[in-house]
Amino acid sequence: MYQDVRPIDPTTDSTTTVQRYENLLHTGQLHSCILATDEFEHAAKSIPILFMRHPQTKALAAISLLGLQPGRNLCLDHDGNWRAGVYLPAYIRCYPFMFMEKEGKLLPSLDRQASVVSTGKGERLYDDQGNPTPYLQSILGLLQEFHNAQVRTRQFIQHMEKLDVLESMTMDVNAAGEKFRLANFIRISEQKLAKIPEQQQAYLIQSGLYRIIAAHLMSLNNLKHLGTWQAELH
Repeated sequence: MYQDVRPIDPTTDSTTTVQRYENLLHTGQLHSCILATDEFEHAAKSIPILFMRHPQTKALAAISLLGLQPGRNLCLDHDGNWRAGVYLPAYIRCYPFMFMEKEGKLLPSLDRQASVVSTGKGERLYDDQGNPTPYLQSILGLLQEFHNAQVRTRQFIQHMEKLDVLESMTMDVNAAGEKFRLANFIRISEQKLAKIPEQQQAYLIQSGLYRIIAAHLMSLNNLKHLGTWQAELH
């Protein structure tokens, strides 16, 4: 979704305004997006949660799978609205804002190419005195919460890697007789999890990490929803 992301500031953006999206058509080509562990329990009720490595950095990230093929978000209905009862990831809720990191600092930034950004309609970012408006303050709070959640997510993933409980995942999803192969994804292995020392298992339960693991594993049942929604396209 992000195309031209640049930091915001009171001088450059004294007249910048942002409208609220009427629908989510701008996410139509998003077939996956990053997800924080804070979101796992809510997301697990409706969408699959997987892990995948960045093709260049090889860093492992948690994602919500929104479609069975690149360029197609199956969580949108025919009117471009998010399907009722399906979890809407914070990554999408933050758009068109995000934090950019530069020299160890987090800079609030905006996708200048987003259709809702202008200098006329919508919510101002700064008031006449150059102070953040209540709208921007709420956005900054959301971005900070998402950033903090991503830090916790990286810590969780590092712990799973240390325990060596991750495994590659390949599977076929059926959609009205058509099979879609899911590959290059990673999941937590229940078999490997069962073999870790009892002390480590006790820590996962006491620390609350096991709830995150359980949410991930339960979410895999939602792959059938993607198959159903894919079949609706025919």
